[in-house]
Amino acid sequence: DSSGDALVAGCRAQPEWIKPNIEEAAYLTGLDMNRASWQEALLQIKTFGVQYVLLTAGERGVILADAAHAWHAIPPQVVVTSTVGAGDAALASAICAWRNGCILQEIARRSAAAGTAAALLEGSTVPTAAQIQAIYADTSIQLLY
Repeated sequence: DSSGDALVAGCRAQPEWIKPNIEEAAYLTGLDMNRASWQEALLQIKTFGVQYVLLTAGERGVILADAAHAWHAIPPQVVVTSTVGAGDAALASAICAWRNGCILQEIARRSAAAGTAAALLEGSTVPTAAQIQAIYADTSIQLLY
């Protein structure tokens, strides 16, 4: 978990995965980070040598990009209780799905569901599998590029 110059240095080390949020991606790319700039931002971040970029965009969901494609997972609208730990839950779910051999769009969808489920809970409470599954059922997926 990093930001600013430390995030840039970390990206230059060519990690396999990074999970910036919108503000961190804006810092990395210098872009405004509206939906129209997501593809350009992801492609810029990938030039660091990162293999997978999981961009968390709050209520707008997550975008997961590899070398060839990016998928946008859009969770249902919810009343947020706390965003503490939501990005961590999104990343943990993504890594778990990836390690279990899921395809990119499935990883993105599970990630968005886990982050959203975490945002429904107090503090940094970890959502249960049932809570994540309830959100997952209403999470849509779209090919960004």
